[in-house]
Amino acid sequence: MSEAASAVVDTSGLMDIIEPAVPAVAGGGGNLWIAAVAVSAMVLAGLFFYLWKHRLPAYRARKNVRDIQRQVLAGELTLHESILVFALELRQGLAVKRLRAEEVPVVFNRQDAALWLEFMQNLEAMLYQSGADVTAEKQAALYVQIEKWLWRYGR
Repeated sequence: MSEAASAVVDTSGLMDIIEPAVPAVAGGGGNLWIAAVAVSAMVLAGLFFYLWKHRLPAYRARKNVRDIQRQVLAGELTLHESILVFALELRQGLAVKRLRAEEVPVVFNRQDAALWLEFMQNLEAMLYQSGADVTAEKQAALYVQIEKWLWRYGR
């Protein structure tokens, strides 16, 4: 009987063993997705901030210049009023404090810097001289030049 008793193993003491925890490496897939989403959100936020800070004022200025040109063509604004608004939008779109013929915006290339003096003399003449000859052709040429500079150098 001792052999039969030795064949029966007492397992009552083994029931209290707790299984080991799953290693952290095997369950880390959920954390990886959270990190990837967080990094992606931060990159997108940085991109939107850059666009908002550097390109949005120029975009708004170009849109406003186009809207003003449409209003002039529709007869809602006079040519002189449109030139005043063009000057304001150019200043805001280029992010300069004042439009001055002597101060060429820093970002301009040599070719456009050479045109700046003549452009500003024409703009100042149309803005500040009483009885200045403001024609639709001059205003349209001013519009084209402002649109080009806002597209190229707008900040």
